[in-house]
Amino acid sequence: MIQSMAGRIHELWTGVVVWKQPEGKQVCWQERSLVRIAPLSQDALEHYLTARIWEGCSGSYAISGPDDPVVRVVEGSLSNVVGLPMESLQLVLHQLMVAPQ
Repeated sequence: MIQSMAGRIHELWTGVVVWKQPEGKQVCWQERSLVRIAPLSQDALEHYLTARIWEGCSGSYAISGPDDPVVRVVEGSLSNVVGLPMESLQLVLHQLMVAPQ
């Protein structure tokens, strides 16, 4: 899978639902990020696979941060790629907390 994405940009989508109780108010949204996997030589691919940093990760890759040499977010949220779009979640939680009861 990682080899098929190497040298390309792909979309990563996360769906989020926040359900406020006891009111039963739900807020649902999806977050999109564009991710680029660097071109990988056969040696680089073997090293990446041997390092096993991808284990337990969706999409056969992990990202270590904004300066990751293999995986780079080109548009959108790094936290979305890691697992949960914290920026939009913070906005939604704030709106739910200040919304009239």
